[in-house]
Order: sequence, then C-alpha cells, then structure tokens
Amino acid sequence: MRHTIAALLVTAVAVVLLLNFKASPPQLTGTAPTTTTAAAPARTSAAKARTGAAAGGASGTATGELMQHQYGDVQVQATLRNGQLTDVQTVAIDGVDGHSQQIDSQAEPLLRAEALQARSGSIDTISGATYTSEAYIGSLQSAIDKVRNA
Repeated sequence: MRHTIAALLVTAVAVVLLLNFKASPPQLTGTAPTTTTAAAPARTSAAKARTGAAAGGASGTATGELMQHQYGDVQVQATLRNGQLTDVQTVAIDGVDGHSQQIDSQAEPLLRAEALQARSGSIDTISGATYTSEAYIGSLQSAIDKVRNA
C-alpha cells in the first residue's frame, strides 16, 4: 500500500511539473563566420552542389525564385559584379506564424552577411533555421544563375 501511494504521489508531481513547463523558442546565436578554416562546420549537401558559384564575369541584378517551405516563403535579389556577389536584398521572407517570423528575423541578417562574405551562394545553413536557410540559399542561387545566364 505504501508503494502505491508513493508511486501515485511521484506521478502527480511529475504531471504538475510537465503541465507548468513552458518551452521558449530557440535563440539563434552567433554571427556569420569571418574566416574559413579546417575547423569550419561541414557544408550542407545543397551548398556542396554549388561549386564555382563566383566563376564567370557576369554583372547585373536579378531576383531569385520565390522559395516555399513548410514554415513560409523566402525570396532574395542578388547583385553580381564581375561574377562575384556584391549585394543581397531580401525581397520576401514570410513566416506562417509568430515563431517562424522570429526565426526568420534572426536568420536573415546572418545569411546575408555570410553570402556577402563568401561573395557567392555557397554558404552554410543556420542552425535552428534550416528551412529558412535552405530556401534563402535556393533563392540566392537562382538569382545568381539568372545574372550569369542573362
């Protein structure tokens, strides 16, 4: 009988603690890397597939495809000078809910800074904002391709 009462008491306490638990959204931290070293994080398969992103001597500005993912849409505009990325502007970044919008607002400046530093679309995804990152990279690469093929 004592074991049953103790088990019920422990279960009740665990349920109360779980019901009072409030999860907070993840905070994206850090800045775009300033140097590339051997200790840099591994590139995603999408980034690895884009070799020679700064190759060629194309110049111009183009808007990339609107990339949709399960948490929103992303579209960017890229400017290239002599085949190298010189500017990226976000045309659209729309999260489907407040949480997605918060992630987007934290990830967008980091992605932009990394793209400008790399001078190409060959950048890493931001941890905690994978869908937004992949959509951003896809739209960016689409814009770069449009300039090069113009």
